[in-house]
Amino acid sequence: MAGKKTRFKAKKKKENSKVSMIMLYVMVAAMLFSGLYVLKGDTPAQVDDNIPPMDLYLIRQIGNSSIITSVKEIKPEIVVKINTPISFDLIYAVQAISFEGLTNTSFEVGNPVTYETWVDGTYMFFRFTFKELDENRTTSLKHELNSVLGGQKYELMRACAGVIPSNALGGGIDEIYLPCGFDTKTGDYLKIFLLEKTKDGSFEGTIGFTTKKLVVGPIIEAEILNLTGILSEGIIESDLYFEKLSEINTTELKITLPKIIINQTLDNETIQRINSLEGVVASMPDNKTIISFNASSEDIKEIIGKMELNYSLEPGRLVFTTDEDADIQTINNALTEAGIENISFAKIGSVSTASEVLINNIIAQVPDNNNFNAVLSIGAVLGEKINISLNTIQLGDRIYVIGAEEI
Repeated sequence: MAGKKTRFKAKKKKENSKVSMIMLYVMVAAMLFSGLYVLKGDTPAQVDDNIPPMDLYLIRQIGNSSIITSVKEIKPEIVVKINTPISFDLIYAVQAISFEGLTNTSFEVGNPVTYETWVDGTYMFFRFTFKELDENRTTSLKHELNSVLGGQKYELMRACAGVIPSNALGGGIDEIYLPCGFDTKTGDYLKIFLLEKTKDGSFEGTIGFTTKKLVVGPIIEAEILNLTGILSEGIIESDLYFEKLSEINTTELKITLPKIIINQTLDNETIQRINSLEGVVASMPDNKTIISFNASSEDIKEIIGKMELNYSLEPGRLVFTTDEDADIQTINNALTEAGIENISFAKIGSVSTASEVLINNIIAQVPDNNNFNAVLSIGAVLGEKINISLNTIQLGDRIYVIGAEEI
């Protein structure tokens, strides 16, 4: 049987440690959300001379869910996260590592449980602090760790300082200590579990564990997964020759007619003359006159011109889709002959992109992010990496993503 257990004044946790960061989150959530695991009392001083120097804390989660933090600083520090229980001998051996530029080494444990010759905790990591940190020192430390730790499972990380937006947690926390990935940069936004550390009943700071690196929108990266058709559109400012549109093979033709707007009402005789023209409908809502048309535009302008009336033209719009292999030149010719101007073409398809995007400090969900519909450039190619701009609407404190287009 194992030797007699030596423990700190915290409730006993399971002996088997979680071996990955994901399981750490599960453990923290189970302990701190459910209320079934409650730590009580103070953290006692170490009384056994065989126990190596350790920074021991009781921890609890701040808030009821993950929060957003931004990275304000990358510290000259390497974090060595230990994923399984570690012996006292190995802790001593790691703490004995020394080379030029290394100013401090410490070992930190959250919710510690010790046994005769080893320790476990909700989290455990060594902190190697340098005057300056570069790639050579990082590589040297990794070689030393591989030599000392052998088969002990560990993860090499950087140390970051994070800040919380002013609208989170009511303020009061200026900086969060964050073990972070080597690809983390100043200004990155992270989704984290935020934990409070205490020792002997006193607040000792905060620590955060990253659950996801957030993409900041509305302009984000995406990969083209599928191409389904060609989107054609143009402006209508004069007569529309519908018969030319019959040359285009489409089942989704949408037309908004152009309008002539006069900021006053007209007499009945003039309205009747305008309404008698082919392809014209005139109405007089809200003390103004609106004349929609698909023909007779010159006749309309002649009537109101004789009356010396000021007017504005609201262009109409034509939009439709065709198969991806449709001939663009043929479509362009037909639209030009139909009286369409400012003709443009784009491809439509789907992209793969981030599932969550931070917009205006609000996390927006991208629906079906691995098959998200988008309007793409006419030169789009399957598998291409592109930038897209998300189309969104905001209702209160929620943002909804409703579409995207390549930029």
